[in-house]
Amino acid sequence: MENRVLWLLWLTGAFFLGTAFYTSRLMSIMWVAPRTIESLEERSPYGWLSAPVEELAVTIFTAPGPLVGDVGFRQKMAIQSWLRLVPCPKVVLLGQHSSLTDFAAGKSHVTVEDDIDFTFSGQAMFHGMVQRALRVQSGVVVMIDSELILLPHVSVVLRSLHAVDHDWLLTGLPRTVDDFPYSLRDDWLQAHGVQIEDEKVNAYVKANGNWIIGGVAQFWAWNANSRPLHAGVMPPFVFKQGQHDSWLLAEALTSKYRLVIDGTEALNVFRIVNTMDGNEPKKTREIRGNIELASTYGSYHFRPSKLSDVPFKLVTCGGLQSKTFCIVNLSQQPCVCSALHLPIKARGEQDLRESSRTRWPQTQEHFRSWLDLFLQRDAKLLNNWKSTESSLIVGSDSWTQKVMNFLTQRMLGPSTLPTKQGLDCGCDNQASNRRVLSEKSDFVESESIEEVPYSLENLLKKRASAENVVILAVVGNSYRDMLMNWVCRLKHLNVSNYLVSAIDDDIYRFAVHQGLPVFKSRITMNVSRNECHFGTQCFQKVTKMKSRTVLEILKLGYHVLFSDVDVYWFQDPSQELMAFGPGHMCAQTDQWNASEPLNQPRRLNSGFYFVWSDNRTIAAFSNIVQHAANSEKSEQPSFYDVLCGNGGIYTVGNDLCVQPIFNVTVHFLDPAKYPNGAFQRLWEKKNVREVCEAQGCRVLHNNWVSGRKKKLERQFTTGLWDYDAKTRLCTRSWG
Repeated sequence: MENRVLWLLWLTGAFFLGTAFYTSRLMSIMWVAPRTIESLEERSPYGWLSAPVEELAVTIFTAPGPLVGDVGFRQKMAIQSWLRLVPCPKVVLLGQHSSLTDFAAGKSHVTVEDDIDFTFSGQAMFHGMVQRALRVQSGVVVMIDSELILLPHVSVVLRSLHAVDHDWLLTGLPRTVDDFPYSLRDDWLQAHGVQIEDEKVNAYVKANGNWIIGGVAQFWAWNANSRPLHAGVMPPFVFKQGQHDSWLLAEALTSKYRLVIDGTEALNVFRIVNTMDGNEPKKTREIRGNIELASTYGSYHFRPSKLSDVPFKLVTCGGLQSKTFCIVNLSQQPCVCSALHLPIKARGEQDLRESSRTRWPQTQEHFRSWLDLFLQRDAKLLNNWKSTESSLIVGSDSWTQKVMNFLTQRMLGPSTLPTKQGLDCGCDNQASNRRVLSEKSDFVESESIEEVPYSLENLLKKRASAENVVILAVVGNSYRDMLMNWVCRLKHLNVSNYLVSAIDDDIYRFAVHQGLPVFKSRITMNVSRNECHFGTQCFQKVTKMKSRTVLEILKLGYHVLFSDVDVYWFQDPSQELMAFGPGHMCAQTDQWNASEPLNQPRRLNSGFYFVWSDNRTIAAFSNIVQHAANSEKSEQPSFYDVLCGNGGIYTVGNDLCVQPIFNVTVHFLDPAKYPNGAFQRLWEKKNVREVCEAQGCRVLHNNWVSGRKKKLERQFTTGLWDYDAKTRLCTRSWG
């Protein structure tokens, strides 16, 4: 019995000891890890100290243009400067041009990715870049303009900030330098190949570089984790076309998910400019589109932000140049490095390991033990402290504050003097300069994107394949999500020779913002969102606009593969359909019964077909358009009546029609390869994709179902969906 009691007492004691230890650790963790900006701004003076980082992984994202010519030379120099950071970062080039792959060859730290959204002209979509960068979950992520040059001290900045026990977002305005006298290979070189130190290059940039008045941030960095940069959804900005940097700054400041820091002074990033580059670029459709998006979405329209609105500044402190940094809060007057903004000192790895076991103390006793450990590293500082300590009244309320003043004064040099609020960083002049440099916002009033449209002729020249084939969709705003799903699917198949004809203003603006090759139909109309399905008057009007557009393109000498946006593509069938040659048209059949002829009356589906451009097909299509204009039905019956004759008098066999007047042959495509929505009930299969791919489907039409909502539901639930409407991005392998 005695043994049982002793055993029970021993277990009880162990339990309480463990609980006490766990509770003390938990309280310590809670004390050093505030999670909101408000708590960081309001916490007690001794609650923040930079934590060590033994090894920091940095991933840099950019979307360069082609690495050719003068601009390509400057981009290569910039990327080379990034690779000199220590430790060497991973550089991800987001782009499609072959020069990027050539440049990355043999460079282990450089990769090329094209798995993001681009405009049809090859410009990266900024919201896609951000989403890709946010998938990195460790270290520090940097997003940067492809011409910005980084010097090695940027590594110290990132390493120091990564030690901050808070989620942060660093941004900065670059300087511009013309007549730059140095070149870069493995090191910076002067004329005649003489090596020059990084510090001298840094000094030259500070002395000769200029900030652009009203310039915007082109450098972003953050500690990688699952925390977003801002609330809400970023609109589909086009990278390097303005507004997106200022919009991101405004939303980040408003959301307060992260501590936003202006690092312009400490970073000193720069770009080389060529005075021969020309005047300000014309306002393209992409620039106007970005302006419209910035004025429509988020808080930027109501509260345009600039770098002077960022209260927290990262500045170099004292005589240690880029070795020591202060985070300064300009919202406090006078501008001070209070205890909240203690110096973040870059230390060696050994020092970092030693200090990893320390925290800024809460009590005088804790302070003494921490101070002893700190002073052991610096004999001179220890001697100074011994002579100073005797003058302090131990136990007074100001004891800890005086110790802090002593340490920060010695660490930052004799030019910095303690104040009642903490440490004066001497940053008042810097702060006023920062306001002058970026007082102007790049926000401008929205301008109509319709003033700079691409003509159909220009788009055909840019987009048609080498064989003069263009894939065409004609669509209204009611089917915008299905349009994007169709476009995303073509992108996943690496099909780029597609065009979109917009039949209303809303879908035109939407498609422009998404970077699509879109043009306005000659005649536009208002399309009802839920009342423009098969059989309605709206549907009949829309279909007649399709054949008119096809005829217009045929007359310009281009072959057309027409596809409704509810057709899901498994393969690109262009080459297969072109093989039928001139004077031929290939069309999907609407025949659902496998035992019946494919070319029965009214079984020609005008939602998917290929037509060769020549005099015979143009004459036939002119007749189809005229026949449809005089009909109260949709265009689909007109296709069959003109090409196969009333009642099918021109049919040949089970899958042909030969039109004798125009000498045009129509092929009804094999429904096993080009199934309609009712054939073999494929849409009802458990795994539609697997079944279709197994039987060699080229496409699958989502017809034989009434209403837009039912189409969307059927396509989405079966997994034949490649578009994320929430982010306005195509689904990706990294998503």
